[in-house]
Amino acid sequence: MNELDGVRVKIARAKKHLVELKGGLDDWRVLEPYPIVVEIEPDSRDQLWKVGSEPISPPAFPVIGDILFNLRSALDHLAWQLVLKANGVPDHRTEFPIFNDPDRWKRESPRKMLGMNQAIQDRIKALQPCFSSHKNRKKAIWGLQEYGNTDKHRTLLVVPVSTQDMLWQPGGRPTYTHEGPVQKETILASFADSEYQSEFRAMASIAFNDPPLAGKDAYLTLHFIEYVVSTLVDDFERAFFQ
Repeated sequence: MNELDGVRVKIARAKKHLVELKGGLDDWRVLEPYPIVVEIEPDSRDQLWKVGSEPISPPAFPVIGDILFNLRSALDHLAWQLVLKANGVPDHRTEFPIFNDPDRWKRESPRKMLGMNQAIQDRIKALQPCFSSHKNRKKAIWGLQEYGNTDKHRTLLVVPVSTQDMLWQPGGRPTYTHEGPVQKETILASFADSEYQSEFRAMASIAFNDPPLAGKDAYLTLHFIEYVVSTLVDDFERAFFQ
């Protein structure tokens, strides 16, 4: 049995739940969460494609919490194995620390990494949102920490959004496209009077309502968090388990 098999099981469960979330989103999209209407702006004569009424609220999607739990648990399982690899003795305090504040890192991380050798601790420190220079990765790791903690206490709130997955006919270049939360009257796209379109569609999705990644497509965000966790585990395996 590989030392990281338990870690991989957690990641595999998260991937399974991601598939479930995609299926739930597809079912919600069938309801056409918001109608799209077209009008001409009187002054500029731009053609505006807009949300025609208040969007249908998306379901709570509790599977989001399952995804977060399994990915966070994968990191904690990794921390346990890292202590064992360093010939330490893990205990109830063993955890993969994630901090966005240097003072909290200094104060609280030592007990979470007790038993790990210095090389392991240095690698974990370099990944911290408060120290890392990798913008996208640190956002993903901090999002995992914050949303995972929130989900322990209440259902994560999601809101309908428009994505950049848009189609229009007969073609041309819009002067504006919207990506993010939508409500009645949100302009999704605009076209100059020489580029009027006969048809326009925009794929609806959901976004987290709360920081740190509010307004970002929730499915894509979770998919990226899973990718970050998976590659992080791969990196630790190459560095310390071979």
